Amino acid sequence: MWVSMFRGDKALCLTLILLATLLSPILVPGTVVILIGAKVSMNTTSIAVSLILMVVVPTIIGVTLNEVSKSIIPAAVCPYLDPAAKICIVLVIAANTSPVASRIHFNDPKIWGLAALCIFLCAGGFLLSKLASTVVRCNHERSVTLLFSGGMRNISAITTIAVSFFPEAAALPALLGILFQQTISVFMGKLFANQKR
Repeated sequence: MWVSMFRGDKALCLTLILLATLLSPILVPGTVVILIGAKVSMNTTSIAVSLILMVVVPTIIGVTLNEVSKSIIPAAVCPYLDPAAKICIVLVIAANTSPVASRIHFNDPKIWGLAALCIFLCAGGFLLSKLASTVVRCNHERSVTLLFSGGMRNISAITTIAVSFFPEAAALPALLGILFQQTISVFMGKLFANQKR
């Protein structure tokens, strides 16, 4: 959505999303081992198959329909399906975050510290992505795509993995990320991607 709004390279964005999705069953346990030093027993095959069925196959179908119809099908269907898709996203996030609701107490200073850390990490992801696109001298479209693809996280997938394989408190950063990610995306888009063409 953000890549489209700021006139980025949608094909590159889709490719990066698919690549990140396919690598997540390997990267998540590997990152936990590197950062925490603890091994997490996860059925990576099951997760990979689920991600392929939930993300990769629908994407391939959507891209195929778009290419075959020369964008006629998406133009005809999107006005009717966009509102339903947005409602479904809210329902998925609510379902994934409901197990953590009892653990959130806004009078706890740890929550505010965690919120500050989430803001810092989210903004840092955008800044590193912008730096990378500057270093490799990307054109405007690719720079926008790298900015948002590197800065944003698939919060719903992260929350699902956190709730499924970790204690409930592990989903708190993902839940707080939901609150801040879109707002930070607006600021970063206006700051780095809103160039006159």
